[in-house]
Amino acid sequence: MATRDLRRLLGAAIVLIGAILLIAALLTPWYSYDYQFAGGTAGDRGTQNSTYFLGLSGANGTIHETCSGRGGCPSQTSYSSGGRSNTGSIAEISFALLFGGFGLGIAAGTIGVASRGRHNWTFSVVALAVLALVVATTAPALFAVALPNAFSKDLPQAGCGGRVTGPWSSFYGSETSSCSFVGFSGNWGPMIGWYLSLTASAVLGAGVIVLLLFRHDPAGPAPVSFSLGSTTSPEPS
Repeated sequence: MATRDLRRLLGAAIVLIGAILLIAALLTPWYSYDYQFAGGTAGDRGTQNSTYFLGLSGANGTIHETCSGRGGCPSQTSYSSGGRSNTGSIAEISFALLFGGFGLGIAAGTIGVASRGRHNWTFSVVALAVLALVVATTAPALFAVALPNAFSKDLPQAGCGGRVTGPWSSFYGSETSSCSFVGFSGNWGPMIGWYLSLTASAVLGAGVIVLLLFRHDPAGPAPVSFSLGSTTSPEPS
């Protein structure tokens, strides 16, 4: 009995760790798109590096940019200000899902640890942990599936020289193309925040498995009952 209580306590602690990893994922960059160009009649050369965080579309600092060459770019901006409102919608939804998973995971882990693995709390802890797992797993999956379509609405899909590949065509990749003696190269893909969210989901899943395996206490031995036979004296004739 005590061993199963300890294992339920361990499962709750693992869920708590997964929830903390979700916060780490919220605070780290989720995506990047970098490209370089060189050539042309003036011998232009430049780079632009964009890093994307989860958050509200209008929140400044959700996009970090550095660039060189002609023109310039803000060091920090928002999805709305940067003309990437569709991409920002995906960032907002993913943020909400991840934050929801964090809240559910914290609740499950805290209740499980505070109750010290007692069996009567296990159902509530398991239910919250499963919800946290589902919500947290949805965030990176949705981000990966929906982001290319959002980028295709926010950024030009085909520039000079037939640049038809980019974050609008796939979740990750690279390209090399040219146009009027100007060469382009770029790469794009997920960053540490996206991978951390997957790691957090895996940790949450491990905690859920432990909780499910040890959610019931083993059945005790069947009670032994004794019955005393009744004795009757013969009736007098």
